[in-house]
Amino acid sequence: MTTTCKYPKEAFNMIQYLIDDQAVKERINYGQIPPVKGLKFSDPMLQKVYNIVAKAKSIQLWWDQYLPPQLAETHKDIVQSLFGLTLTPKAAAEKMEKAAKDYFKK
Repeated sequence: MTTTCKYPKEAFNMIQYLIDDQAVKERINYGQIPPVKGLKFSDPMLQKVYNIVAKAKSIQLWWDQYLPPQLAETHKDIVQSLFGLTLTPKAAAEKMEKAAKDYFKK
């Protein structure tokens, strides 16, 4: 939420809703890690990941969440190709660069 938000009260209420006790419990039940301090997980792997993240100096979120939808889909396809070993890192970079140039030409 920023100072330029047109609906700060509503935005704050939404944030509270997304991290209230019920929402946190449901996220944990789905195997997700909510952005809340002091959680305990019954799944040892989730607890391990949570502990690592809690101690991290910074967190890099998924790049596709910051991209326009068209570029995000291209990015995800490219990453899948990298993991599937059907694309080299150099080819992946070239493909993403071309997609970005084409997108921003519009």
